[in-house]
Amino acid sequence: MSETVLIYYNPACSKCMYALEFLKERGITPELIEYLSQTPSVGELELLLQKLGLRPYDIIRTSENLFIEKYSHKQYNDNELLQIIVENPALLQRPILVKKEMAVVGRSDQALLKII
Repeated sequence: MSETVLIYYNPACSKCMYALEFLKERGITPELIEYLSQTPSVGELELLLQKLGLRPYDIIRTSENLFIEKYSHKQYNDNELLQIIVENPALLQRPILVKKEMAVVGRSDQALLKII
């Protein structure tokens, strides 16, 4: 039996839809976490970052207008960045896929292959 794969998912995101189809074509039906309505807590984000091997800034969509207009004018520490993500889940990089103790930002086929 294969391990459960979780996707932090936005149904309006083409990369998320692609990742979902990519997995389904390989016989994997992932568990979807629609992070805009099921926003991860700071603690959940910290665990996710450990699995990704990344820092909070690395999983923020810094090219989004919201980030540019509201947050790009100053530097933030990791705790502040985590709080920004919790308060503005649309800024979370997507899709993020998790399997056991590993996670990837699934924006390429190579990243998606790492999770299966």
